[in-house]
Amino acid sequence: MKHNYLFLLLGILLAVTPSFINAQVVINEFCASNDTLWTDENGEYEDYIEIYNPGPDTVDIGGWYITDDLTAPAEYQIPSGNDSTIMYPGDFIILVADKQPEQGVLHVNIKLSGSGEAIGFTNDTLVYVDSLTYGEGGWIESPGTDNSAGRTVDNGNEWMVFLFEGNPAPTPGTPNNLPELIINEFCASNDTLWADGFGEYEDYIEIYNPNDVPINIGGWFITDDLEEGTEYQIPEGNDSTIILAKGFLLLVADKQPEQGVLHVNIKLSGSGEAIGLSRDGYNYVDSLSYGEGLSILAPETDNSAGLSVDGGEEWVVFIYQGDPHPTPGYSNADQSTAIFNSIQKNNSLKNYPNPFNGTTNIEFSLERSEKVSIHIFSVTGELIETLVSKKYNKGTHHIAWNASNLTSGIYFINLTSDSNQTIYKARVK
Repeated sequence: MKHNYLFLLLGILLAVTPSFINAQVVINEFCASNDTLWTDENGEYEDYIEIYNPGPDTVDIGGWYITDDLTAPAEYQIPSGNDSTIMYPGDFIILVADKQPEQGVLHVNIKLSGSGEAIGFTNDTLVYVDSLTYGEGGWIESPGTDNSAGRTVDNGNEWMVFLFEGNPAPTPGTPNNLPELIINEFCASNDTLWADGFGEYEDYIEIYNPNDVPINIGGWFITDDLEEGTEYQIPEGNDSTIILAKGFLLLVADKQPEQGVLHVNIKLSGSGEAIGLSRDGYNYVDSLSYGEGLSILAPETDNSAGLSVDGGEEWVVFIYQGDPHPTPGYSNADQSTAIFNSIQKNNSLKNYPNPFNGTTNIEFSLERSEKVSIHIFSVTGELIETLVSKKYNKGTHHIAWNASNLTSGIYFINLTSDSNQTIYKARVK
């Protein structure tokens, strides 16, 4: 009888207790030397550790542990029994690493080293759910004073330094907003307008990068149902998902992902539906709905809908062989057929030797006289160097790039001219 009473009591407790799980959460960003970047609720400039819940379930981190010494996982236990430790899906929590736990539940009794150390986060059974090392001997660069280090995409695998008043800048408590991307144009019924690399007339979605750095959308999500943000994840690890600064990228909405990285497993409806783009499947970078009765009308067959100005606010219908006409993969302002044709074949770009040590030769060709800028970017989108920015005549040109001061790895040569942009991958040995 006593056992039955205990089971009944346990059932009542389970019925009235909120459902929390020890789901995976991640360390998403941190600042280890804060003079003027961010203040806590007391107006003090303190180190911080940002925790992110990327999953679909609610998590309570009360009772979990935070440490700056991975050999001592129980260094500090976050107090339990407080709503401020509850993380709903997509939530961010800032742990203030100030060694002043008397100031509040989220003030933890550790302090980060500006030169480098470790951060570990364990659940209430002292199992690590995430950890990292930074600085000398670590795999993440020490960010320096008033900068932060964070994942380039929330919950992603790649880390970078966010610069104080830079682009991208630190984002304590909010998504690590690498500069925005914009759904710039789409075609939802394509019979003769545009053919993909297989000669097939498929729907397309054009993404525009209005920023001054390239952005890689590998690992991002695209959907035609805003209630299902994780409908399709764009594959990672491919250069073709990089969108150049001020550049455009076409996603082929054909439900044939086996045809290539940019062929996504959704198909647009000619009568109307939605399009959403997100880094994590939950927080949309851009989204829209189109169709009857909406501000964006469903374009008829072989027409497209697009922003009248790239990255603008007004949507218009582009008419097949009309004025304005569709511009898949190019600026919506490029309405001249002559310009449109020249853009597709305007310049070529390569470097040799590749891979290389020290110095390599960059070669590019122009079909007309125009201004050319050549920038070098790291794989994280950081601008390394501007090699040239001047006017060149029609023809083939060569410049030397001395990379002897760079570490081994992949870099991107980004050529921007009056009418086009081209990216080329170079490897420093």
